[in-house]
Amino acid sequence: MQEQSHKWKKIITGNINIATVKNPLRNYIEKVLPSVDLKNYPERPEHCVNLSIGDPTASLLFRTHKDNLRILAENVGKIDGYTNMQGLDSAREAISIKSQCNTYNLSKDDVYLTAGGSLAIWTTMMLLAQEGDNFLFPSPGFPLALTIARSMKLEARIYNLDPDN
Repeated sequence: MQEQSHKWKKIITGNINIATVKNPLRNYIEKVLPSVDLKNYPERPEHCVNLSIGDPTASLLFRTHKDNLRILAENVGKIDGYTNMQGLDSAREAISIKSQCNTYNLSKDDVYLTAGGSLAIWTTMMLLAQEGDNFLFPSPGFPLALTIARSMKLEARIYNLDPDN
């Protein structure tokens, strides 16, 4: 059989905003950190937790508790198919009960679970913002929040946190 070479025709062009948005923290992690020779910093503690990787489970200091792993293992396969996109009803109910206080009367319908903080920030901005709106962001804060806002053409307004408050 004769091999044929095919050139793929570009059918889809990506969102033009993607090319204009840069995550400054990701640039630092991918471009600057690899070039740093840690031997030049002897005062750096030997066992540091790398908070720049995004996944805390990559560190031995942030392992999932064995009881949680057991509960997860006991329940694998009990859900066949998609769950509610807001999260499991039982999990949302448990969170609403745990979060009750005198000021707020929460129900499971007030709880929206996401697969991490980045998705929570993205979802919140998608729900609340229109292009050109401005959002307030604390500094220091979560750097990806600014990147998400800029990708949605929002105006990011930064305010400094008071370390004494």
